[in-house]
Amino acid sequence: MLLALLLALAMDTAALKPPPAIADSDEQPAGVGSDDFSYVSWCHGAVKGHLEAFEAIEPKILAHARDAKDRAETSRLDQGLMADEREFLKIFSRALKTAEAENPAATPQKGAQAAEIGYRIWAGMQQADYDTQKWVASWGVPPRCEVAAKRLEQHSGLLGAVMNKPAEPAAAVSPAPTAEAPSPAPQAAAEAAPKSN
Repeated sequence: MLLALLLALAMDTAALKPPPAIADSDEQPAGVGSDDFSYVSWCHGAVKGHLEAFEAIEPKILAHARDAKDRAETSRLDQGLMADEREFLKIFSRALKTAEAENPAATPQKGAQAAEIGYRIWAGMQQADYDTQKWVASWGVPPRCEVAAKRLEQHSGLLGAVMNKPAEPAAAVSPAPTAEAPSPAPQAAAEAAPKSN
């Protein structure tokens, strides 16, 4: 039954055309830097905006369900997807906080600008036609987002460890031992002694 529902949903949404701003969401978004910090910031904004838009339009989608059983199953799947997106937001937030704390190039202003670009792709979805709203329900977080977030957190942590490593104290230099002339061997000393007659 679940497989049939997923196949029906896939066939329903396959012909839908996504909004141009999010059609190729795994590619580099326009206006966002190519570094991981900018991209993960965009991902955070896009997922946050999607979650808000989806929560707002879900009642309309559920109202179009065939019957109570279909509505319950759709709601269960939707709640699972939204829970997954909330987990992604935690992953992205942790990576971004680590980067901001450890990397001077990862500024909150830079992150906020990229996040806003991601968030805005969902603007107007509550007023969009039902077919577009159905497509919104089928959107998934680009796989590159999680990969970039993990890489960003790891690299930022390493950078922080290097930058925050305390300087090694200068080792006290002891003067080099002076070389003493070796004492002559006993037999050589006896031969060198003056002879008395």
